[in-house]
Amino acid sequence: MKTVIMASLVAVIAVPALAATPAVDNDRVTGLDISLSKGAVAAPTPADFDSVTMFLEGGTVSTKHADGSVTTATRQFGDAVFNKKGSATVDTAVSDGVHEI
Repeated sequence: MKTVIMASLVAVIAVPALAATPAVDNDRVTGLDISLSKGAVAAPTPADFDSVTMFLEGGTVSTKHADGSVTTATRQFGDAVFNKKGSATVDTAVSDGVHEI
């Protein structure tokens, strides 16, 4: 019982760091609208599909790749990043106000 309560507590604590809402969800595409404050970590891109991350508000983002390498880039409004199937990248906001789909 304590394990279940602890897992639930961790899940509740983790949710405010990632403000993600479904933007599109149908048979052909799923899109999440993700706003990240400084230090917040986005959900990994799906490893079993190609994906595209589009930036609606820019900022500095650190991206961890499937091979363990990390890159940091400053993104601008309209930047798009293609993530090949199997890549499972994870973005972390280095600056405030990063907004991606």
